[in-house]
Order: sequence, then C-alpha cells, then structure tokens
Amino acid sequence: MLNPDEAFHRDIMFSLKNDPYLDCRLFMSHYNRNPLDVFQSTFEKLSMLDLIQVDGLQVRLTAKRPVMCRGDQQFVSASRYPIGDS
Repeated sequence: MLNPDEAFHRDIMFSLKNDPYLDCRLFMSHYNRNPLDVFQSTFEKLSMLDLIQVDGLQVRLTAKRPVMCRGDQQFVSASRYPIGDS
C-alpha cells in the first residue's frame, strides 16, 4: 500500500505517461496539492528544456522530449537532462 505522498508521485508520472496532459485541477481536488507548486523547480527546468508545455493548470509533454524505449517502458535520459529538485 502506498502512502499519500507515494500515491501523489505515482499519479503524476502515470498522468504524464498515459494521459493527453497532466490536469492539476484533478490533483488539487483529490490530493489538495498542485503538482506545479510541489515540484516547481522541476517543472520550470523541464519547461526551459522545452520538454513540457505548461498551459494554466495543464502540463503536456512536447514532441522534443528525449525518450529511450525499452519494451513498454519509457526512460527520460537523466544524464542529458538533469531535472531533479535540488
């Protein structure tokens, strides 16, 4: 069983991977937290690298995202695009 933080993080990743866009309104309704606020510096870096597009409370992956595929899993090249909050 995931704790609330782990579920929040998992749902952000699943939304970016599987949905047309990450809808922050759904997260604010369900978790009472906005991913854009919680991971502000990460989303800013991704936007500066043109890997995502933020439109109000919607976040979409761009066509420029560097993705390596292996089977049905996708991995962003972390060495080329360091994005972690620090």
